[in-house]
Amino acid sequence: MTAHLFLWGFSGCCALAYGLHFTFQSPSLLRSVVKTSAILLLALISYLSSGPFFLTLALLFGATGDAFLSLRRSQGFLPGLAAFLIGHLCFVLLFIPSAEPLSTLLTQYWRSAIFMVLLILAFFLIAKLRPQLNKLAIPVYCYICIILAMGITALMLPGLPPLRWAIIGSLLFIASDSILSIELFLLESASRLKNLTSPLLWFLYWGGQALIALAFLS
Repeated sequence: MTAHLFLWGFSGCCALAYGLHFTFQSPSLLRSVVKTSAILLLALISYLSSGPFFLTLALLFGATGDAFLSLRRSQGFLPGLAAFLIGHLCFVLLFIPSAEPLSTLLTQYWRSAIFMVLLILAFFLIAKLRPQLNKLAIPVYCYICIILAMGITALMLPGLPPLRWAIIGSLLFIASDSILSIELFLLESASRLKNLTSPLLWFLYWGGQALIALAFLS
């Protein structure tokens, strides 16, 4: 238990260090190590706790995606996108066994409202990003579909603790990916808004996966 608490604390420290400092720095080995370690440590916690296979796998692919995206954008974008896509698919497979019937999306108002927001967000991103994507259109559209699938399966989880934390975590994760897509494709490279969006998307990203891990390791 003490070792697990240490790993949780170490992961949180890496997340804070990256979000408050390294996210504003140029690519470097130390920056990559700090960024990758934040999620890799969550994967290690899941493994040591005998957590669900797909949870550990999803976190491992998330750490892999972080490693690629910590490089310069031209080098790591597509491999990082592929790693995160597989990671989202693993989260879908993690959620399905605990999911309630699909009809709950229509019979419970809060689920219906969030479901509609996710659909609107997906169509908004597709419409806004389309002129900027060019050859990246197909992989990015596939990624948006997988994110939407993760959100839908998360909304089908029971709304009581501990799995309600997985619902919240998934929504934070989706918010992070949405901000990242806007930052990559819609903001100018020198935009001052990145001083806000970069740490925000990172903390939403790490916090989302930490909540999903907590939900399924409780």
